[in-house]
Amino acid sequence: MPNEVARITLLVTHALEQLGVSYAIGGSFASSLHVLLILWPLLSILVLLQITKKLPTEWLQIAWTLIALIIPILGAIAFFMVAPEGQKPKA
Repeated sequence: MPNEVARITLLVTHALEQLGVSYAIGGSFASSLHVLLILWPLLSILVLLQITKKLPTEWLQIAWTLIALIIPILGAIAFFMVAPEGQKPKA
């Protein structure tokens, strides 16, 4: 995966240079894209694991799973901001 991410980053930087965008802006954009490509799957996995541990009902689990999958990074951040601290009660 690291080789694929580096290749994509170089393609984006090259495309921006062809459009006349300076390297400072293009490099920053490519670096941000690189971080997002790494952050997205990690946050998604982490939030999906936490959903099953923290939420008491299946309906809440389904709702937060859909939010996390439809709005990946923002959904994960929102979950960590509003999720209850305790674990779900054992049934």
